[in-house]
Amino acid sequence: MQISALNGTNFNASQKANTNKSKHLNRMDISFGGNISSQDALSKLSKDNSNIVFKANPKTNKVNINGQNINRKNILVTGASGYIGSHTAKYLLENGYDIVTIDNYTLGNNEATKELKKIAKENGAKFKTYAVDIADRNKVGKIFQENKIDAVVHFAAYSQVGESVKNPYKYYLNNTAKTTMLLDEMNKAGVNKIVFSSTAATYGDPDEIPIRENTSQIPINPYGKSKLMIENIMDDADKAYGLKSVRLRYFNVAGSATDGRLGEEHNPETHLIPNILYAAKAQAKGEAGKPFRMF
Repeated sequence: MQISALNGTNFNASQKANTNKSKHLNRMDISFGGNISSQDALSKLSKDNSNIVFKANPKTNKVNINGQNINRKNILVTGASGYIGSHTAKYLLENGYDIVTIDNYTLGNNEATKELKKIAKENGAKFKTYAVDIADRNKVGKIFQENKIDAVVHFAAYSQVGESVKNPYKYYLNNTAKTTMLLDEMNKAGVNKIVFSSTAATYGDPDEIPIRENTSQIPINPYGKSKLMIENIMDDADKAYGLKSVRLRYFNVAGSATDGRLGEEHNPETHLIPNILYAAKAQAKGEAGKPFRMF
């Protein structure tokens, strides 16, 4: 198995295992920060006392990584006003990246965008945001033309399993068709690196626990299918156009930023962990509360 790093280098399974030796750091994103070879990255990560330190220098348009100045990267983040998207944007802004965001604010939180603007200013980072749907190809194409984009992190999607069963067209149109349009605009602009927010729902009812990256992907609902379709499309795009991708297949993500500047805000709340906590809180107070159901 190989994991494609965002600067075009590859980490194989044995190399990935070596990165786990670090007490402080287990991250594959160091090559995302600039032109660091995989060998150099692994040598840094294999030391127990190692820690990659990113520090932006707005005056020189460089990023300092452990004393080495490299060119800043400009990352396009879709769905950056959403929960995971905003936390990712915050991380990038605080760690030496400039970002451009695209969001139609159907489900996003404008307050998160306002906070990201403050974070960008505090860290000397460039931050541009567009209230645009990724299906608006003319506007998206223009955004790529106006901004030198180095890579894309794609979060813009619907994510409710139950809703996807009731309204599958909504999910195939938004999650699959629109993302394919985004990939095509990336290709036209010569951008060939993407981190894709997929889902553990692509595994369906897994045939092994714990689930591994190479566990069979047999999704059982339109949401999981809509995401797996894009993974397959990206595989084809790699062969045809050289698209390099990383897929994030996560389960239930929860919690706020450690500094409290960003958190969760869903209305209505449909996520597993918050609803468990709401039910437990009501029970502790002796209230009926909203019953918790897990399917």
